[in-house]
Amino acid sequence: MLADEVIAYRYRGDTYPPDHQLIDALIANGEASPAARDMDVEDVLDQIAAANALDRSDPDSWGSPFPEPLIRDDFDGDLPYWVEDCDPDYYGDFDRDEW
Repeated sequence: MLADEVIAYRYRGDTYPPDHQLIDALIANGEASPAARDMDVEDVLDQIAAANALDRSDPDSWGSPFPEPLIRDDFDGDLPYWVEDCDPDYYGDFDRDEW
């Protein structure tokens, strides 16, 4: 895992893993449709951003709550539990000893 890879998202005050939990929160808040459950998180976020004319790289353009990507350095040593217990095939090849 690279230091600049997204390992979580902050959305409406909560932190989510980059998986179905975030998508379920987006559906519950009316930001995404139930069909989003069959999509990759990044594809869902790209669609939401495009539909709302948001620039995902510019938080100032968001205007309303939008999932903020978090990288490893955004956590002060306490990584979310899902990073510690992650499936290497899902998150890519990495060496935990390099963390």
